Amino acid sequence: MSRNKDKHEGASGRTYHIMSEAERASGRRGGWTTLEVTGGVRALAPQLFQLTHLTALYLNDNSLQRIPPDISQLANLHTLDISNNKLRSLPAELGDLIQLRELHLHNNYLRVLPYELGKLFHLQLLGLQGNPLSKEMLSIYNDNNGTAKLLTYMLDNLQGKFNCLLVRPEKAVRVLRFILLRHVVNVLTVYYYLSRTVIVNQPYSFIYYSLFNNLGNYKRLL
Repeated sequence: MSRNKDKHEGASGRTYHIMSEAERASGRRGGWTTLEVTGGVRALAPQLFQLTHLTALYLNDNSLQRIPPDISQLANLHTLDISNNKLRSLPAELGDLIQLRELHLHNNYLRVLPYELGKLFHLQLLGLQGNPLSKEMLSIYNDNNGTAKLLTYMLDNLQGKFNCLLVRPEKAVRVLRFILLRHVVNVLTVYYYLSRTVIVNQPYSFIYYSLFNNLGNYKRLL
């Protein structure tokens, strides 16, 4: 048994710390980077998305029916577990969590996945078992190296969504950066995207300039 009366071991086996009233009143967050939400929770409090220092968030085994788009504010997450809930859809903003290594989605009611998940180029573990996904997605996922293949499939479909879209320059730069990172500088893909995209109030030269300055080492390859 732990000597620290404020430390406890949950049903998951993870050790957690209960903050005192004084700690909460002072706004202390300490050195903790992991948060587990339990108790059959049905909705997430907006304050959760202010905890931008988190690297692991466990929302599993609750009764969540929705994940707010504000999840994208938790940009430092490496692990996100939302398995065993009642989710029927996921926000496209999940694709903005580009530091994710693990994404657990087991045992929900997901029939489709947002193509934006294809931007998660660091993802190593994707848990999808127990969801009524399409045969096509499951076939790709269950193949050898299925996670990587499914992410590529989703990114390819995401690019198709940008056919003649009206987007702002900063969003265009982000998308192009993901395309380059996933396809290892596929210049034809970049040109296709630019040719099919209407950039608001900016010439293509601005996009190229911004893209090059954001990519650094990729500049000379283009």
